Amino acid sequence: MNGFTKVAALSAIVLSSCLAATWYSGQQYQSYLQQSIALTELQYGPELTIELNTSEQGLFGETERYLISYAPMGQADDAFELVFEQRVNFLPGIIKGNFQLNFDTPQWQALNQKLAKPLSDQGQWQANVFTGLATYQYRLNGVNAAQDNAELTVGDLTATGDFNLDLSHHNSLISLAHFGFSDDEITITAGKLSADLQLVLTEGIYDISHSSLHLANGDMSQRTGGKAKVTNLLMNSSVNHEQGFTSVISNNHIDSLHFVDGDEQMELNNSNFDLTLSKLPSASYFALAKSNQADLMVIMEHLDSLLSQGLLLTVDQIDGELSLSSSGDKINGHYHSKGTIDLPALSLEQLQTPAIISAISAKFNLGFSEAMFEQHPLAPQIDGFEQSGYLKRENGELVSEINFTDGQLTLNQQPLML
Repeated sequence: MNGFTKVAALSAIVLSSCLAATWYSGQQYQSYLQQSIALTELQYGPELTIELNTSEQGLFGETERYLISYAPMGQADDAFELVFEQRVNFLPGIIKGNFQLNFDTPQWQALNQKLAKPLSDQGQWQANVFTGLATYQYRLNGVNAAQDNAELTVGDLTATGDFNLDLSHHNSLISLAHFGFSDDEITITAGKLSADLQLVLTEGIYDISHSSLHLANGDMSQRTGGKAKVTNLLMNSSVNHEQGFTSVISNNHIDSLHFVDGDEQMELNNSNFDLTLSKLPSASYFALAKSNQADLMVIMEHLDSLLSQGLLLTVDQIDGELSLSSSGDKINGHYHSKGTIDLPALSLEQLQTPAIISAISAKFNLGFSEAMFEQHPLAPQIDGFEQSGYLKRENGELVSEINFTDGQLTLNQQPLML
């Protein structure tokens, strides 16, 4: 075999391998595509339908058009339709897609007429069929709208993330550059707003294993004079499933929150609010998540089951620096608290009867700065609480242990009449 023949043979082998790998990419994509459509429809039940039309189908790719219709609570008259289009290209071991929403449908056209410029977007994704991993990025360009004396400004919306081709995991980071709204009554502005979502396919549904929301800054002002400002608001939540039970954890933080209206002012700094809800039976948790939202009887049954083991709410941390003033009266200082609220096994029906009062048990530790109420009319009452043993002084703070059991409230083991 001469040199030319060897090169030709090698080229044929490489070409055949590339074509085979490209064909394999296309076959794998079709399998994942049908699986994803079936899984998405399963999540929403009969409320969601997906119609797929494919054109320009070939070895190296295809063009797709999806008509997604969502009718909340099964109300066809309130159905919302979304048209999603993309071009998919098959490469050896790689799949690439370019997609966008179609904003030319009647529903979107009505909205576009109110905007300074029509909605526009673009997105791309790429997947490796051998590793089963994919990444994506998406941008919805910002919009402006004005009507009468109202004006709305929304910055670019971007999303990036990764997912498994078998759709078992999704991770997304969604960001909104800025937001603004004003009319005759109010003006609202917000800096960068971002959300982080982690979805895990569990028991046939997408469970939000972790989520976070972050607002860099926000302002609100009313024409009547009221103003509010928030800086660095962070909200985190996670869901854990262990040994047949589910717990939901929520961690929240604010650097600063300031409100003023006339001579009334409130300022909250370095505030934390952390909670854990536990003892949820996982089987009931997932059954409720899977239930048809239109079937109230089924939902009530699952809620009953969810309460069958009781609930435990743990306040892991509440603390911060608080400053309040009104007509010369002031509250200023540090506060903190932690504790638990234990709800025994009850039904929804029992939850709505007076018996719930005696069934709940709670225990909290509360503390605040000694000087917190010095410039407030409550100061004499605080002194009275201390003299009665309801409050104690420890390390420059006033503290109390609050217990509620069998309908009886005690502060530092001293009964307090309700």
